[in-house]
Amino acid sequence: MMAWLPAALLAVAVGGVGQTAAVPSPPEPSPAASALPEIGRVRVNTTCQTIVEHARIAITNAVHNDRRLLSLATVMDRVSPGATVGEKKVRAIDVLSLWASSIESDAVEAQGAIERLRGLAAASNDEIRKRELKAFADALSGAVARQKFAANEVQRGLFLIGARADVAEARAISDANPFGVTLLAPAPGQTLRAPADAPKLKDIAATLAERIKLIKEDEHEGVRHEVGATSGC
Repeated sequence: MMAWLPAALLAVAVGGVGQTAAVPSPPEPSPAASALPEIGRVRVNTTCQTIVEHARIAITNAVHNDRRLLSLATVMDRVSPGATVGEKKVRAIDVLSLWASSIESDAVEAQGAIERLRGLAAASNDEIRKRELKAFADALSGAVARQKFAANEVQRGLFLIGARADVAEARAISDANPFGVTLLAPAPGQTLRAPADAPKLKDIAATLAERIKLIKEDEHEGVRHEVGATSGC
């Protein structure tokens, strides 16, 4: 019923990216992808409405994050670390870092909605709903937590790549200094050096692809409990 990851599949056209490339904004899901699917035919009552509303927030954010993660993995696998975007030549890695940051923001909002679903599960007098709604919330929470963790990993990797580029640029400026002025002043006994463990974009993309597989498993587990979550409505 809720095929989150399949609904998030997309194609990011970044083939043949050179040093200057247009990195697209993260695509937003279509209404069909982000809309909460009908769960049977529910009778309208306050509890059911509340469950559906919180589930809608959590699921919509999870769908958005699935799409952004897949976009990140696709672009990082194909773009050059030195690529820039637009007339102002913004670094592509900085744009990608913003994408990852948006995933974290949506994950936080989704977890808030999920906690409210857990509260509703705990307060329910319907044993089936109590059990299934908690299982549904737990599975979705696992997926969202993995999304947030993956976004953190991406941001760390991009930061290290950016730091290495900054050091290389600073070295170039120092080497090209025609007046002999000391432009860089490391502390005594220290040298300016790039992070030794800076990863490659392709490596980050490969790790992210593995994270997406685990997220998909959590989401599929949530699907198993979605009907029981509205038991008694």
